[in-house]
Amino acid sequence: MSNLELMLLAQINAAGLPAPVTEYKFHPDRRWRFDFCWPDDLLAVEVEGGTWVNGRHNRGSGFEKDAEKYAEALCLGWKVLRITGSQICTGKAIKWIRELQQDIEREDMLNANDVCRRFKLTRLRLTQYIQQGKFPAPSSQIGNFRFWTPESVEGWTPPAKPVKEKKVTIVKYRDGENTWAGRGKMANWLKKHVDAGRSIDEFKV
Repeated sequence: MSNLELMLLAQINAAGLPAPVTEYKFHPDRRWRFDFCWPDDLLAVEVEGGTWVNGRHNRGSGFEKDAEKYAEALCLGWKVLRITGSQICTGKAIKWIRELQQDIEREDMLNANDVCRRFKLTRLRLTQYIQQGKFPAPSSQIGNFRFWTPESVEGWTPPAKPVKEKKVTIVKYRDGENTWAGRGKMANWLKKHVDAGRSIDEFKV
């Protein structure tokens, strides 16, 4: 392992990222290997040395072979990050690796649209539930984009709607099945009795 590769490996460990597999043979027929890779995620890193000294990778035949190698890797579903020594030294390389790892993690996560479709919520209702503590907070957020792990929302159900109490009507006047609460316009049945000369007090409950 070269000094540049050792430096990058130390940066990966210091960043708390998953440990990569080194010198991984990724092709079923060819002997090609990746400097670093995460096979389960199909993510690979190639350290390109000698970029300023007309090294093997910069000469015609070497460039041709590398192009074939990376084309075959792409066809197999690999995502390959090619980095130089200066990018390792400046910290750019570890930044890119960290971002790629985060992208892979988010591929398995649910975004707000996924959550709304799964639980039949509007975006506004989802935001309200989060603010009210009625829905799990996002597992991660980038700008306005929110993400949840499937486990964090597993088994969630919408809050039960509050039951409205039925207003109890107090009956003050009754004649058989006819009733009147004594509010507003006098009930027709009672008005007929009163018009006929009967006292309204006869029908008080």
